[in-house]
Amino acid sequence: MRFVTAAVSLFIGVLGTTLRAQDLEPRAYSNSPIGLNFVIAGYDYASGTVLTDPSLPLENVSNESHVGVLGFATTFGAFGQSGQFGLIVPYASLAAKGLVFGLPHTRYVDGFTDTAFRLSMNFVGAPALTAAEFKNYHQDFVFGMSLRLTAPLSQYDGDKLVNIGTNRWSFKPEIGFSKAFGPWTVELAPGVTFYTDKRDFFGDKTREVAPLYAVQSGLSYTFTPGYRAQDLFGKRTGTIPIRPGILLTISGQNRAKRAQSNDPRIRVVVREGSVIK
Repeated sequence: MRFVTAAVSLFIGVLGTTLRAQDLEPRAYSNSPIGLNFVIAGYDYASGTVLTDPSLPLENVSNESHVGVLGFATTFGAFGQSGQFGLIVPYASLAAKGLVFGLPHTRYVDGFTDTAFRLSMNFVGAPALTAAEFKNYHQDFVFGMSLRLTAPLSQYDGDKLVNIGTNRWSFKPEIGFSKAFGPWTVELAPGVTFYTDKRDFFGDKTREVAPLYAVQSGLSYTFTPGYRAQDLFGKRTGTIPIRPGILLTISGQNRAKRAQSNDPRIRVVVREGSVIK
């Protein structure tokens, strides 16, 4: 009976990992005026069938998930360059059903997922500027670093395999490069995620996870002042699609008819699921 429960729980645990917000961000190391504050809110719904490991006694598995996200980010200046601090708090509800050894099983899990904190700092090419000064800024080459931390401040029951939270810390140091070529901007950000051991895994067991290495690349094109099209390689985000493969981010000066002059303090980014830059 424990093997049956473990098989179902293992599958649902894999599903749960897909609920956590990814930190792939377009223009993650671009410059922003200091003193800006962002409130981030988002919602995601997904459902459908899932392919499982053929070695597991699982068949006809389907799932349905709801994920809500609330976050905050702020920009600041340090050592003459710009930086950003942000946090994300997601809440998830997951339901999965399928056949285990030919018998129907249904599992439900809901609760907070791991809270994520991110501190980024630019060291070259992104000076700390006020909103008034920022209107004269033009990017060339930007180099920065960031640290993303997830904390086990989430739903977890050590006696069960099905949990929304991971019950472990993770740390992701990353370096970022951004270079402007006229209207085009190219980005490259290699990083590695380290995980602490999960020492309360299904009772008294310990679970270890090897470091995860990743490289993020991005390409964006500024096609009119104040508007920017972005294409992230291998990444689907919640920004506005303007044609297949291109995602629209609204950013820059206020051009509303009621405005008498451009206001560089206004910066709106339509995204969901991650701290925005």
